[in-house]
Amino acid sequence: SGAWQSDKTGVLPAAISEKLQGEIPWQGKVAVDLPHHGEATYQVGITSDLKSVSSHLPLPADKASGQSVPLVITASGDMKGFTLTGNLGADNHFNSHWLLRQKLTLDRAIWATDSRSVPPLPDHEGVELNLPALDGAQWLAVLRQDDVDTVSHNASFPDSLTLRTPALTFGGQTWNNLSLVVRPVDGGKQVDIQGREINGTLLQHNNAPWN
Repeated sequence: SGAWQSDKTGVLPAAISEKLQGEIPWQGKVAVDLPHHGEATYQVGITSDLKSVSSHLPLPADKASGQSVPLVITASGDMKGFTLTGNLGADNHFNSHWLLRQKLTLDRAIWATDSRSVPPLPDHEGVELNLPALDGAQWLAVLRQDDVDTVSHNASFPDSLTLRTPALTFGGQTWNNLSLVVRPVDGGKQVDIQGREINGTLLQHNNAPWN
């Protein structure tokens, strides 16, 4: 057992960490298998109620101190990497695979809202987020590029991102049933956007504006 400071995880971007307050008390179990031949393997289980944590992030990530939101995490792996799965509350489940390199590297991950079980990992490198309705302007203000880049000192994350939401509000406009896919291309990034009211592609060349 122990406690983490929610604003000092060392992995989250600074812009997110600074909007978290309070300790994360946790209970944990560790099992290690040391065979005579072959690699060692391990399994770690951690639980917390996050009751002492407050979040001032935009919806749906806001949370008041004193509110209990059960967090269950299971990690299993070897000296090359590990799979980390779990749930936050009853209806948010996640699955991820991490590589133990010179810098902790997220290979692939998925987060599923309104789910009842841990979703399968994506079949390719990247992050997939299935989220409830979002206020795009509020989240864009939080996820400033200069703050997001600070995470790279401690961990490495994939360049590919898929976001799905039933509604995204931005600039006074609401896009419904939205899917946004960001992927690296030669010399920059490509963003494919599909929804009930929108269908298009944006290209951003390195060190240049969007096209």
